[in-house]
Amino acid sequence: MYDGTHRNSGDNVMVDIKLMQGDCLEKMKDIPDGSVDLVLTDPPYKLASGGRKGTILPTKNTPFSKSGECFKNKTPNFAKWIPEIYRVLKTSSYAFIMTNDRNLKEIWNLCEKNNFIFCEILVIRKNTAVPSCYFFKSCEFVLMFRKGKYKKLEKFGTKTVFDVNMPRGIDKLHPTEKPTGFIEKILIDTTKSGGLIFDPFMGSGSTGVACVNTGRSFIGIELDEGYFKIAQDRINQAVVNINKQDSLFTCEIKQPCNSCGKWEREEDYDDCKGIPTKNDSNTY
Repeated sequence: MYDGTHRNSGDNVMVDIKLMQGDCLEKMKDIPDGSVDLVLTDPPYKLASGGRKGTILPTKNTPFSKSGECFKNKTPNFAKWIPEIYRVLKTSSYAFIMTNDRNLKEIWNLCEKNNFIFCEILVIRKNTAVPSCYFFKSCEFVLMFRKGKYKKLEKFGTKTVFDVNMPRGIDKLHPTEKPTGFIEKILIDTTKSGGLIFDPFMGSGSTGVACVNTGRSFIGIELDEGYFKIAQDRINQAVVNINKQDSLFTCEIKQPCNSCGKWEREEDYDDCKGIPTKNDSNTY
């Protein structure tokens, strides 16, 4: 767990980050109704074969199985977790769900069935492409929904198409990892500093890192123990990096006590002042 103090116009805003390892359907039961300011997630989903028999991608050295499953744990049913993210989200708040073209329709329909109001489709235009029997796929999509009445965004003017340089090679820690800069832009445009962001499918922790970098609170859940450890390490390092720079944070990392399970302070960091680097470009 990471706690920090965000200084904004003379006011102190507490920033809390809690990471949980386990099944999000179980862990979400502990999150109160209407307590989250934004949901931003890249959920696991099955992939299409792209026209190839017996495989999902054209190389054998991939984590994808012939069944279409991306990971060793079975892909959760959209119909089970979408009602839960609606429940925990505050009224007049937004949810961003990343998807490919094959799963877009099902997610869209289920979100509207669960009372979400559709707002927008964002396009992630990648610098890479996945082979297909039709056109090679170089885009992913982000469905933007709202719970309840309209609320004005914090910042206007961002275009719906994001040019994204996807992590590759040794820099890629997760099969579906997204750049933190892209996520940071969505957070800045749609939430206030200190707002609570929730990602039920945390993966390698990119959303958590983006929250540390922008002064947002974060709840992240990840089922896979290996990726959960990667996420922990990345977010802890993000806290260290913030405190080496001029920033708006006084950071404090916490970990659960082995005996009682309560969160205890592990290490304090010095106060830092300044303004985070601003990225007005739509390239990440």
